Amino acid sequence: MVRNGWPDTKQQIPLKARPSWTFRDEVATADGLLFKGTCLIAPKVMRPEMLRQIHKSHL
Repeated sequence: MVRNGWPDTKQQIPLKARPSWTFRDEVATADGLLFKGTCLIAPKVMRPEMLRQIHKSHL
């Protein structure tokens, strides 16, 4: 949807993409990743692993 354009109504998009509807104009892609402005959008299934990785260097 980011590449091809968003539909006219929220009901036309898949359920998993609906939370992004409110900020759809801010979503962009770069190198295969999704961003909202300058923030990376991490899929929910990847969030626990990402947290482990960023906290790995903490004592």
